[in-house]
Amino acid sequence: MDRVQYFFKEIRRRNVLRAGIIYLALVWLIFKVAEVLPPVFDIPIWLLRLAIVFLVVGFPIVLVLAWFFEMSPAGLKRTGDGAAGESITHQAGRKFDFIIIGILVAILSVSLYANFQQESGPEELPDPISILIADFAIDTGIKNLAGALEDTLGVGLELARFVETYPRAEARDVAQEMGALVDKTGRLDVEVASLVALRQEIDIVLSGDVSQREGGFTLKATGSDPGNQRTLFEVVGAADRDTDLLSAIIDLTEQIRVKLGDAEVTANLDDRDSFVAANLAAAAGYVRAQELVYDGRHEEAIEHFSIAIGHDPGFTRAYVGRATAQQYLGRSEPAAEDWKFAMARLGNLTERGRLRTLGNYYAIATQDWEKALETYERLVARFPADSAGQNNLAVAAFYNLDFDRAQSAGRNVLDRYPGRSGVKSNLALYNMYAGDFSAAHKLAQELILQDPQNVKGRLVATLSEAMAGNLAEAKSNYLQMKAIDNYGGSYAFEGLADLELYERNHSAAIELLEQGIALDRRFEMHEFAAIKYVMLAESHIESGNPEAALSAIRNALEIGTGDASVVRAAMLLAELGEYDMADAIASQLSDQLSDMRRAYASTIRATIASKQRQPVQAVELSKLAINTADLWLARFVLGKVYLDAGYLVEAYNEFQICKDRSGEAVAVFLDDRPSFRMIRHLDTAMEQTSKSVQQSQE
Repeated sequence: MDRVQYFFKEIRRRNVLRAGIIYLALVWLIFKVAEVLPPVFDIPIWLLRLAIVFLVVGFPIVLVLAWFFEMSPAGLKRTGDGAAGESITHQAGRKFDFIIIGILVAILSVSLYANFQQESGPEELPDPISILIADFAIDTGIKNLAGALEDTLGVGLELARFVETYPRAEARDVAQEMGALVDKTGRLDVEVASLVALRQEIDIVLSGDVSQREGGFTLKATGSDPGNQRTLFEVVGAADRDTDLLSAIIDLTEQIRVKLGDAEVTANLDDRDSFVAANLAAAAGYVRAQELVYDGRHEEAIEHFSIAIGHDPGFTRAYVGRATAQQYLGRSEPAAEDWKFAMARLGNLTERGRLRTLGNYYAIATQDWEKALETYERLVARFPADSAGQNNLAVAAFYNLDFDRAQSAGRNVLDRYPGRSGVKSNLALYNMYAGDFSAAHKLAQELILQDPQNVKGRLVATLSEAMAGNLAEAKSNYLQMKAIDNYGGSYAFEGLADLELYERNHSAAIELLEQGIALDRRFEMHEFAAIKYVMLAESHIESGNPEAALSAIRNALEIGTGDASVVRAAMLLAELGEYDMADAIASQLSDQLSDMRRAYASTIRATIASKQRQPVQAVELSKLAINTADLWLARFVLGKVYLDAGYLVEAYNEFQICKDRSGEAVAVFLDDRPSFRMIRHLDTAMEQTSKSVQQSQE
């Protein structure tokens, strides 16, 4: 016991405790200063890490030195060298106290300065920078490197909030269109990447190489100006083993971010490993799956996502990719399982990745567009250079039926990325749905000149021509679309049949739809086939063949899952008196989070009530639908309900609203599938209303 008391007494006498406090306070001060200095003096991140190691190792050394040495009037001396009573521990202790107070004051000052910098106004980021990563030159003989390193580097660079990496699959498409690549298997080397960057107005081309050396690997990345290929920066990294290559890419990422002026390299060290697959095989599987998704080969993509997951069972990005592909193919149950896994492991993603994934989950899995819009707003506010986030924000605004905001957001994205055909086609669609067919047609024509294979651009141009009364020109456009590819061919058969139905040429429509269904079936485009089956049912109903119509509806419901097939099928079932079948579909839709689908459920039930001669209930259900989501179809059904019940003024008012919103009628389910025939249904309803009004006045 005496020895323990003596030990603690000596700790106090020798100022070991004070020395430790001083050291820890100094370390704290250094960390605070480190948060401010690196961006100012361009201090490399590796130097800060090395300093942290030295500071940790230094702590026990300081304690040992404090035990054996003390301060005296003559300076530093070994403890116990003087006689008892000569010790000046008390005086030294007071000096130590003053030092501690001084350091704490310094820490407080630095903290106040940092807080002042953050709160003095909106944070200033460097101007947005877009980067295209070219294929790395790899001289190692190691499998699975191609694509895996570039993908990891791209996600890592986007930790910088002002940086966006251009999609490499899209870059290959552009290069192929320009004739710089014979096919997508060609190398996207720095020369080809520079051509793409110039056309797409990308700021920097990033190239790299990996070479084997004795005892490991050397990695180098070079940023260049696509205009003159002048080197802007160059960074070098190393890896001892092939299993360390992905980690070495992280180091390159951080060096590049510092070169680009990112002041937050030290601020998000927690995200350092969040975007890295467990191994090269997993990374390679994921990259291949993404390429297949881009090419629309979702079935094969699922296989490669599964390969990636097999190599890395915790690979959250692979689960998200597989969930999205499953959802596209209408496989809701396996998609839900993948989404569940991914949502439980959002912490494995970067901050940008988490927000993107949440937005996609709300948009794709639950179709909760209000939450999707909220999430994309957060994404864009935090990462203003994220064009995908900005584009998705516009899409979410559109599906919240805020067409003005969708147009505004779409224009903002196009101003930043004028070379991107997908952005331009989206804005053309927003203009069309908003009823500005002149602006829509102008953009569509620009898009066709820029990208003659763009199906959506041709669709907007075609529907705009139809709205202007140029049906012959519209049919000619569809025939040109038919020659693009299978996707364009599917649209062409559907659009041509839509125009024939508008003109009441039912036999011609039926022939076109049967040809289109055969094409869709052949290439496993099931949802497109389901939509055509519903149109076939419409044709049979209008031509007086309810049995054939019912058969077509059953075929549609066997393969269709989208609103354009399921909702329209349910409404046609109500027309045919199959109320139980129609109501069963409404029940399924009413249990979903999507406002639109719940509105469709009420619209279906309003149609059933109207057919059962229950006008009051039909009106209430239609109004419920409109209050849930103010859809064109709900307005049109409400007008029909009023008309059938003899409320002519109310009917005319609803039809006039529909007339003012004709842009929505030409693709009534807001899914870019043509429904120009709805304009004829609206015109017919308005004529009936006008005649009824005249008859009531006579």
